[in-house]
Amino acid sequence: MDTETAGEREDDANNGDSPSKSNTGKFKKRLMSAGVTIPPSGFFGRVLTRGLIVVLIWAVLWSIIGTDALPGGNIFGIFIVIVSASLCGFLVCRIPYLHLPPLLGMLLAGFLLRNVRGIDLARHIDKRWSSSLRSMALVVILIRSGLGLNTSALKKLKFTLARLAFLPCILEAVTAAILVHLLLDMKWLWAFQLG
Repeated sequence: MDTETAGEREDDANNGDSPSKSNTGKFKKRLMSAGVTIPPSGFFGRVLTRGLIVVLIWAVLWSIIGTDALPGGNIFGIFIVIVSASLCGFLVCRIPYLHLPPLLGMLLAGFLLRNVRGIDLARHIDKRWSSSLRSMALVVILIRSGLGLNTSALKKLKFTLARLAFLPCILEAVTAAILVHLLLDMKWLWAFQLG
């Protein structure tokens, strides 16, 4: 059985060839030792593929929409928000020992793009579009969190969940009613309606 690798066969073939071919073999060995293979695979391949997909999507947007997809346009700002949110979600998911959901990274990216003064990549988004996108983002967050629930665990803890759902509301209403009755001298019926 032949256990010789492709790199060893290539080195044997290059022994009689010119020095430029042996330099190419050394360069390939260095790339392979760094984790870069031809064609790209592994982590480097995934990063390269995703980067090319982002560039191609932007090029398609630019070819269809035109100047609005260029930097300073409304579509470009939305595209930057989506790409940076996906990137932050990917990075947060990769933090060892914490097992954080990618949605947390997406929320962090949105917070940074909106509130940090030096980062002004998404400032050109129209206010009406921004309002609609925030509403849709809230819907996506609620749907994703609801779909992530484990129904069998919820069935086992149904009494605990009922206490968590109703006790805080009841205690808040009673506390508000007592404070309103004592401080504003309202009748109990009105105080409980306010609470």
